[in-house]
Amino acid sequence: MSSTRKVRNVNKRYAKINEDWPEKDATVVHKNKVRKKKLSDLGSQWSKDELERFYAAYRKYGKDWRKVAGAVHDRTSDMVEALYNMNR
Repeated sequence: MSSTRKVRNVNKRYAKINEDWPEKDATVVHKNKVRKKKLSDLGSQWSKDELERFYAAYRKYGKDWRKVAGAVHDRTSDMVEALYNMNR
């Protein structure tokens, strides 16, 4: 049988390590959450003219959403990107 004295020493050693270890609740982990585009992100209904301008600008500028939004007028780059992602 092992002596109780040896077990106590081991327990003291691990008790010290556990005191220095941060609590699980104390640490806050932030993860980058990628927000999915929703239908509401598109804004109001897109007119046929806006859609035509969007497709023409997309062919010309690619995924440079600022330039595409500038060509569409009255739509933000986020709205333009959301329209693209919803209709890929």
